[in-house]
Amino acid sequence: MKTAKLVDFLKNPSRKLTITFLLILSVITLAACQHNENDSNAETGDLFIQLTDAEGDFTNYTVDVVSISLTKANNIQVEALPENTRIDFSQYVEMTELLTAASIPAGIYKSVSLTLDYSNSEIFVENSAGDSVEVTNITDEDGLAVTAFKTQISFDETKPLLIARGIPALLSLDFDLKTSNVVSFDDAGIASIVVSPNLDASLEQDQNKEHRIRGPLKSVNVDDASFNLIIRPFHHRIDNDNARFGNIAILTNNDTIFDINGSSHTGQDGINVMAELDRLTGVIAKGIVNVDDRTFIATEVYVGSSVPGGNMDAVKGTVLSRVDNNITVKGATLIRSGGSVLFQNTIVITVDDTTVVKRQHDADDYDISAISVGQKVTIFGSFNNDFAEPAFDASQGIVHLNVTTVTGTVVSNSSTNEADEGFAIDIHRLNGKKPDLLDFTGTGVDTASDADPDFYEIESSVLDVSNFPGNLPVKVMGFVNHFGSAPADFFAKSITGYHEVKAAVNINWVPASATAFSRISSDKMTVNFAGTGRFHHLSRGQQHFDLTQLESEFNLIPGEVDQGLYIIKTLNEKHLHSTFANFSADVEGLLTQGSTIKRIRSVGQYETLTGNFTAKKIELYMR
Repeated sequence: MKTAKLVDFLKNPSRKLTITFLLILSVITLAACQHNENDSNAETGDLFIQLTDAEGDFTNYTVDVVSISLTKANNIQVEALPENTRIDFSQYVEMTELLTAASIPAGIYKSVSLTLDYSNSEIFVENSAGDSVEVTNITDEDGLAVTAFKTQISFDETKPLLIARGIPALLSLDFDLKTSNVVSFDDAGIASIVVSPNLDASLEQDQNKEHRIRGPLKSVNVDDASFNLIIRPFHHRIDNDNARFGNIAILTNNDTIFDINGSSHTGQDGINVMAELDRLTGVIAKGIVNVDDRTFIATEVYVGSSVPGGNMDAVKGTVLSRVDNNITVKGATLIRSGGSVLFQNTIVITVDDTTVVKRQHDADDYDISAISVGQKVTIFGSFNNDFAEPAFDASQGIVHLNVTTVTGTVVSNSSTNEADEGFAIDIHRLNGKKPDLLDFTGTGVDTASDADPDFYEIESSVLDVSNFPGNLPVKVMGFVNHFGSAPADFFAKSITGYHEVKAAVNINWVPASATAFSRISSDKMTVNFAGTGRFHHLSRGQQHFDLTQLESEFNLIPGEVDQGLYIIKTLNEKHLHSTFANFSADVEGLLTQGSTIKRIRSVGQYETLTGNFTAKKIELYMR
C-alpha cells in the first residue's frame, strides 16, 4: 500500500474563533487492498474529522482510541486513525483538537465507528464530597467487564459523507461522557461505571468551540506569515519529527497573539521570533479550520516553555482556594516536562511577584492578583515529586488564565426588572465543579463582598442580556475578577441560554418495551420511562438530568422545519427517515406488528419548562 499523502493547507482570511478536538484526513489514491473499492487508481479527496466531548462530572476519562473507521456505501471499511491514541476526554469540553492529517479513498461513506480500549483506562469521578475517586470496575449493560467498545453511527442517506478530489469535507464526532456512562458508589465509596458509548456524528463544524493543533515546529515562512507543524495530538511526545499524524500549515494575521517562552508578541513580530527558534520546538495553535479552503487561521500561538510538556512541568485545573500566594488547584492534571501525564486530585501551587501571568485572547501582561478562585488555569513551574504531599513551585514560572465556564440560573437582571442589582446567577457548576467545593474567602474587596455562589455577580455591560429573564438556565464564559476585587465576581465574554445548547439523550429498556412511548403522533412522541434500564439520562452542557425524575412529560418533537435524521434499527434491517412524521408512523406500525423498543439515542435541544426535546437526530433500536 502506498504511503498516505499529507494535506497542505492554503492561505485564507481570518474567521470566527472556535475550539474542538479535530481530526483531519487527506484522501489520496491507495493501492489495491481492503481500502480500495475497484482499482489502484481511485479518485481521492479531503476529509476533516472533529472529535469532541460534552461536559460532565468526570475529572479524568483517559482511554485509548484504537480505531476511527469509515464504511463506504458498498460496505468497504477504511481506517482513518494512523495509530492508537490515548485521550483524556474530560479535557476536551470547550476545546477540540486536531488529531491527524491522514489519507482515505474517495467515495460515498454511510457510517463511522469509534473503537475505545478500556484495558488500560484511567478514569476518575467526583464523589459527593468533591474528591476524585478512581474507577476500576467498568462493565457493560450486561455486567460484563469492558475491555474494548465499538460504537457506530450512520449518516443521512440523503446527505452522506462524500469524499472527492478537490471537494473537502468535515466530520465532527461527539463522544458524550455523561449519557455514555452511569456512575455508582457502594457503601465503601468505591466507584463503578456502566458504559454504553453515545456517539454523535455531524458533517458541520461546531462554531461554539475553538480548535487546537499541537506539535513540534517544522518550518517558518516569514513572508507568508505562516509556519508548518508536524501534528502531534494530545500527549504524544512532541520532540521528534515522526510525521505519522501528518503536517499542517498554520496561517497568522495581524491580530494573532503569540506567547513564546513566556513573552507576548502580536502579528508579524511573533512570526519573526518563531523564525529564530530551533526546529521541533513545541507549539500549540488555536483558531479556526476553514474546510472549503483547507486552511487553519491561528488566533493564538503558544511556543516553547509556554507549551505543557515543554521544558517545565505544568498543571491544568480550576483554582479551588487561595491563601496569600498559595493556590490550591482542584481536579489537576499534571503534565511532566519529560512528556508523562499524571493525575492529581488537588495540588498546592506557590506563586510570587516573579511569576509571569497571561490571559487567553489577550497580549497584555498581568500580575498574580489576577489569579482568583474559580479561574481555569494552566500553570508552569516545577513539581516537588512528592505524591504524598504534592506541591508545585511557579515562582519562576508562568500562569495562563484560560476562558472559564460558569453555568447557573438567572436570579437578577436589571434589564428585565426594576431591581437595580445588575446581572447575577445562582451557580450550578463552575468549570464542571459544584460551587460548594470552592472556598471564595478573600475574593472580595472586604469579607462582606466575597463572591456568593447563590448570587454570583456577572459584569455583562458589553453584552445584551435583555433575553435572559429570571429563572432561565444560562451558560456564561469569561474570566474571574482579580483576587480581592469583587464585585463584580466574573467578567462575561458571552452568555448563552441553555435552551440553545446542544443536548444528548440515552435511554434503554430492560427488557425491550412495547410501551416505551405513551403517545405517538406525527408531531410528538411522549416517552414512558417505566421499565428503563441503567440509562435514562440527558446531558446539556454542564447540566445532567435523570429523566425518570422529571415532573413534566418528556416529548420528542421535530424542529420548525421537519427535516432531520431519524433511524430505526432492527436486528435485520435499518429504516432511515428525513421527516419526523414518517418516522413516528413507522415506529407505530412496527410496534403494532409486535416489535419492542430497546434504546433511544438522540441529539437536539431541550426546553426545561415544557419538557420538549427538539430532536435533530434520533436512533431507535427495536427488537
